[in-house]
Amino acid sequence: MRLFMQVLLIRHAIAEELEATDGNEHADAARPLSAKGKLKMRKNIEGLRSILPQIYQIAASPLIRAQ
Repeated sequence: MRLFMQVLLIRHAIAEELEATDGNEHADAARPLSAKGKLKMRKNIEGLRSILPQIYQIAASPLIRAQ
């Protein structure tokens, strides 16, 4: 019997611009997706569902824009 695993890596979509951080190193991690980024990701998800109907495991970055 031959077992295999498919691994799919997806990078987050377009995030909001990084405003002046005043030295705040955590500001980048808190950037959410932009409206355009959300729309593009929703379209991507629709396409993925058509070729990959079932997902068994999801691992995500802790960044806000990857949730």
